[in-house]
Amino acid sequence: MKLITTIIDEAIAATDIGNIKKKFFGLSEIVTKDKQRYPVTIPERKQVSLDNSLDLITWQRLASEIEEETSEEHSYGRNEAVRAVAKIRLVVGHKVILGEEFIDKFTRRIPFQLKHPDYKSIFVLKNRVIDADHESVYNTELDATAYSKHRLTWNLYAVNLNVEYIYCQ
Repeated sequence: MKLITTIIDEAIAATDIGNIKKKFFGLSEIVTKDKQRYPVTIPERKQVSLDNSLDLITWQRLASEIEEETSEEHSYGRNEAVRAVAKIRLVVGHKVILGEEFIDKFTRRIPFQLKHPDYKSIFVLKNRVIDADHESVYNTELDATAYSKHRLTWNLYAVNLNVEYIYCQ
């Protein structure tokens, strides 16, 4: 899954999202330490946090199980193809000064089809859901600090993506 999220990050980074300072943390998970919950990267275990020297940060988490099935349609010879669908929660944080419409521009730049030699195909399905409740996203992802509306200089969104990919074993 790390490779899929890296491919998504690289595809977004390759698009023109403006001359802004950005960091893509990649695949992360929520951990609890000393009664605080926060995301850390996989496998490096680096804490993901808002950094005021940047304008945009993202990280991705698996939102549910990965569904895999054998795909006879894409299999050939002895190579059996596997079709999988993963629900990925892409968390997008950007500075308020970029404007409320930034998230729309950003999500429109996520490519629908991605290419990588290890996969027969990778599709980011078009049915994306943007959770624009900044407080809810903040409390889910970064509850290690207290959320204070109108004091935070960041907008936080969760973009739920369905990613379908096919690989041969």
